[in-house]
Amino acid sequence: MLRPEGLPPVQYEVTPLQGGYDQITSAYNLAPGALRDCINFACRSQGGYYRIPGYERIDGRPAPSDAEFIVLDVTMNPGESLPPLGTFGTFGNIEGVVCYVDPLGLYIAITKAAVVEEQN
Repeated sequence: MLRPEGLPPVQYEVTPLQGGYDQITSAYNLAPGALRDCINFACRSQGGYYRIPGYERIDGRPAPSDAEFIVLDVTMNPGESLPPLGTFGTFGNIEGVVCYVDPLGLYIAITKAAVVEEQN
């Protein structure tokens, strides 16, 4: 990477995430690695933090738990690639957005599904 002459080298500092959740101490006096504010995280007894499983984001977008999914058994032909996640596709007479692909290619899950009517 090109670096303009005269600039000092970049120095990195590792900060271990430990110290707990502290809303009382002033932000200026807070120890490095302590939590000042967080959502859906908890402190580990041996130090560090972890995300609390089972919570759902609430940020104005539709809740993932409200989505409806259809699981389709598929037969992949040799050499045929798996459909990428997030792509819109038609599978027989059903179309929708691919939201999960089985790594073995045995089934896929789609959301926002609709039945395609045959054209005469």
